[in-house]
Amino acid sequence: YFIQSNLRIMSMSESVHNLNRAQLIYTFTVIIVVVAVTFFLYSLPAPFLPSYHEQRNVTTLWDGVVMGIVPVGFAVACIPVGQLMQYFNFKPVMIASSIVLGASYILNSFFNRITNNTVYITVSIICRALSG
Repeated sequence: YFIQSNLRIMSMSESVHNLNRAQLIYTFTVIIVVVAVTFFLYSLPAPFLPSYHEQRNVTTLWDGVVMGIVPVGFAVACIPVGQLMQYFNFKPVMIASSIVLGASYILNSFFNRITNNTVYITVSIICRALSG
């Protein structure tokens, strides 16, 4: 690694040590609340989707894809969102991701109006991937 002498790279532990106690508590509280709300919203429709898919004659394969796409969306978005956090800072990226999460759940509420199963599954997969 070639690093210029005037350029100092801080590790995560060094940046955490530069925060005072109140900032650390606030930061970790925000992270815990955001993660808890996200997992709550992710798991909210989970008990109802299989029975709803059964009523719509959606196969169990597509039911599994719809339910399992959230962790895939999370895994795919981790690296780009992490890079955006380094570039734009933590707060704007968290606000933007919260808006995307909220929009995906608002779109989820209109699924019962879609009559075509192919369109329903496609939109459902896209919205669930965005919620990841």
